[in-house]
Amino acid sequence: MYSIILVAAQFALIGVILAQGHLLASSIPLLVLELMGVALGMWAILVMRIGHFNIRPEPVESAPMVQRGPYRMLRHPMYTSVLCTTLALVADQPTAVGWSAWCLLVCVLVAKLLFEEKLLARTFPNYATYSAQTWRLIPYVW
Repeated sequence: MYSIILVAAQFALIGVILAQGHLLASSIPLLVLELMGVALGMWAILVMRIGHFNIRPEPVESAPMVQRGPYRMLRHPMYTSVLCTTLALVADQPTAVGWSAWCLLVCVLVAKLLFEEKLLARTFPNYATYSAQTWRLIPYVW
């Protein structure tokens, strides 16, 4: 139930952000950030392989632990992708509602990734070693 709440909150907040303005940032730097976020997400999905990832935090049964592509550096590149993409949109058309939704989205994704990491540690014996060698969400920061 917890994972369903997290996913519902994630998609609701993304919906609020998308409803605030257009789908593409109008300034070049923010458009670059947005497109980098989209590219990172697509790269993560391709490396993970469609069918091996889940929008819920629970690992897909029989899916391997991926440590290549963006997963060499980041444990949660899809979450980083969502945050970069939505940050570009919020910064492009800043509103109190947009910034509030983005800050709540950060909180939801952090809660989701912490829950997911507990599940991954139970599923993959070498997850602790992998965790010690990679960043959670932001390279060189966290």
